[in-house]
Amino acid sequence: MKDNFINEKFCILKSHEKCNSLGISKDLVYSKKIIKDEELKRELNNNSELIIIATPFMNKLYQFVKGSNFFVILTDGDGCILNVIGDESILKEASNVKMIPGAYMDEKNMGTNAMSMALSEKSPIQISGEDHYVKAYHRWTCSAAPIKDINGKIIGILDLTGYSENVHSHTLGMVAAATNAIEKMIELNNYNRALQISKKSIENVFNSIQRAILRVDLSGAIKTINNNAIELLGFNENDIKSMKMWDLIPDWSMVLDEIYDKGSFVDEDVYVHCLKNKLQLNLSAYPIYDSSMRIIEVTCLLSDIQKTRKLAGKILSGQAIYTFDKIIGKSKKLLSIIDYSKKLQIADLLYLLPVIVERERKFLHSQYTTIVIEKISPL
Repeated sequence: MKDNFINEKFCILKSHEKCNSLGISKDLVYSKKIIKDEELKRELNNNSELIIIATPFMNKLYQFVKGSNFFVILTDGDGCILNVIGDESILKEASNVKMIPGAYMDEKNMGTNAMSMALSEKSPIQISGEDHYVKAYHRWTCSAAPIKDINGKIIGILDLTGYSENVHSHTLGMVAAATNAIEKMIELNNYNRALQISKKSIENVFNSIQRAILRVDLSGAIKTINNNAIELLGFNENDIKSMKMWDLIPDWSMVLDEIYDKGSFVDEDVYVHCLKNKLQLNLSAYPIYDSSMRIIEVTCLLSDIQKTRKLAGKILSGQAIYTFDKIIGKSKKLLSIIDYSKKLQIADLLYLLPVIVERERKFLHSQYTTIVIEKISPL
């Protein structure tokens, strides 16, 4: 404790010297920088998350000291006061020296005080009486601690201020504990935000898959579905989630048995009760395991057989067909090869085309003639 005290005194002395070099008057009463109106609104809006998270802890801290002439201050990462909570009588006195939202408590604007020191030293600190640089603050005892984000950057200061005769080392511990709790909440908020972003990304991928997807637990309860499941089955989301898999797939028990036996159920046609009628759909089902490799859920992929067949038909019908009359060329050698190929009744000229082109190229090079072979286009 003694070493900490010596270090604290050294830091205070260093801060006083800096204030003196900056030309800050000890007779200063108000902060040299106080913002208001629209500028203050912007500052409060920019720090809305910090204010929302910190306010319950400020209230809790105030409840411990209520009635003993203390007030709690929250600043942003530059020392601008964002919120003040405390006993009415001492708040009036604080207001008289402009310790109000919008006032900057950093070193260059208000000299040495607990808030400015917590900013510069990046650690909790207590300043009392004449340790403050300006005389107007000699009446106060202030305990302040920095609030840091997950990267260690100071985003705010929490301060507990009262009359100097009420100084107690415990107040600093209370403030430090409160800032620690605020930081945990900020970390939790960031974690939840990251989870929401990740969830949204997964949902986008989930809904972009052109098959109906259902996540089902072992009781048959439907936990998650994608948009294509709603479209294919015809029911709305709430209706589907209120069903059991047996309501949709009468043979669901058989599907589960095969998953347990073979590890999956792949590309099998099953009957499914949809909104309008009973359809035969293609089903693939895969188990989801817990950390002990026990099956806890099943992911099901359903697709319309008719649509799949139509798609396959389109793919097959879209294949390029090449015929001999699509080859343009006038050289005797090329025409001879085409005629020979026709006699062999070769249906697919594509396999011979590289040979034909290479022979023709060599022939033209040797004869100094010109021929144009255009791109073969499909029928």
